[in-house]
Amino acid sequence: MARERSASTIPLTENTLFVGPRIPDEIRRMTPHLTSIDKALFRKILQVIVVVLEGKAPDDGLLQRLQSDTVTEDTLSCLYAGLYSLLRSALRLPQTSLKPEQFKADLVELNALNRVLEPSVLMELNLSDGKIHAFEVSSAKFHELRYNVAYMLKEMEDVEKKNILKIQD
Repeated sequence: MARERSASTIPLTENTLFVGPRIPDEIRRMTPHLTSIDKALFRKILQVIVVVLEGKAPDDGLLQRLQSDTVTEDTLSCLYAGLYSLLRSALRLPQTSLKPEQFKADLVELNALNRVLEPSVLMELNLSDGKIHAFEVSSAKFHELRYNVAYMLKEMEDVEKKNILKIQD
């Protein structure tokens, strides 16, 4: 059984996130899905959460009606749980301890965390003119590049094996 953390046990300093010293799992799981939804859907989910936080019962099947081809039920569940946890954490603090500037900075940090946690590969190209170009790619793009290079090498090997292209002495 999960234990609710009270605001009095977590000292809120300038460098502490308002959600506590550790970002809750539901907020961490929510962040990758934020890029896949539009503002209108985000607002509708927030409206449902506000209704629940006010103690009212939301309309039956409201979240199911928000589901579409691009937004699955799992995505909606992750977004709902993360936003609910985020707002509940923000609203349980005394008004004097939650500064709007700090709240905005924390939200930006959560968004940046999404990009930071994504693995990437640092690549370096040594050109024939001596220049060195370094760049970073996501692991998905790296694997796509790796596959395509292996495919092209295999194709080149197949072409070399054909008798038509061989030079005879």
